[in-house]
Amino acid sequence: MPTETVIPVLLEAFLKTVIHYAVPSIGIFIVIMLVVGGVKLYRKPKEPVPGVLAIIKERQLQKNIGYSAERDDVHIQGELVQLGMAYAAHGVPVKAHDPEQVLWDGADFYPKGWSDSQWNPARIPDQMTMDDRIRHLTVAGALMAAEIDRITRQKTKALALKKKIS
Repeated sequence: MPTETVIPVLLEAFLKTVIHYAVPSIGIFIVIMLVVGGVKLYRKPKEPVPGVLAIIKERQLQKNIGYSAERDDVHIQGELVQLGMAYAAHGVPVKAHDPEQVLWDGADFYPKGWSDSQWNPARIPDQMTMDDRIRHLTVAGALMAAEIDRITRQKTKALALKKKIS
């Protein structure tokens, strides 16, 4: 790893440890001293990385073909996560460094009771290509984003209801 990458990572780990375990005022003092000294603790990337862009694009595609917030809100038993897990795990070794390379079949994680129309793996596990893996991880990421959005909406509604009752 280049030095310019390692130093911020080590610095961040150190600061988190100090702030978490030491007296908070010491951690704040260190952060202030570093900032005053001109040390950049975080550098925003110039543009999002390809994986993030692919997930954003996939999530938008899902919305465009009818997977709306209202439709997602019906799935309160973790179904979006389960489907995401199915896509993410499909074709991945069950055990790391396994000489037999037994691979997960994503169907093992498929939400119970759902029709097979949602499950469209690219290939059987032992024939997955790198492009297939990228596609599956993109779909999985978009499904996880949909679940995060669903939970956030649920939390917002609960807080609004609590505020209204109070």
